[in-house]
Amino acid sequence: MNIEEAIKNIEKDFPEKKVAQMLDDEIPKWVDDGWEEDFDNESEAYEECGRGEAEDVVIDYIINTWIKKYNQNKKLDLNNHLKLYERIGENMI
Repeated sequence: MNIEEAIKNIEKDFPEKKVAQMLDDEIPKWVDDGWEEDFDNESEAYEECGRGEAEDVVIDYIINTWIKKYNQNKKLDLNNHLKLYERIGENMI
């Protein structure tokens, strides 16, 4: 598997604006009820109290979409999955 080629495909299918919107949509799912008492908005509450759950969901979705579209729906071995996960996290999230 060529990680660089995978990243190019992913960046084409998931531009920065789309990834940002995906995160914006996911973050509220990971913020505790009552966040309004201590924070001005959900994003601030997530930044303070979140543990990366929203990012994990978005990255997993991106990888699974890439697998279906470009890897003939074949699962990646753990090493390649981790490499791809790390690169997406560094470059896109």
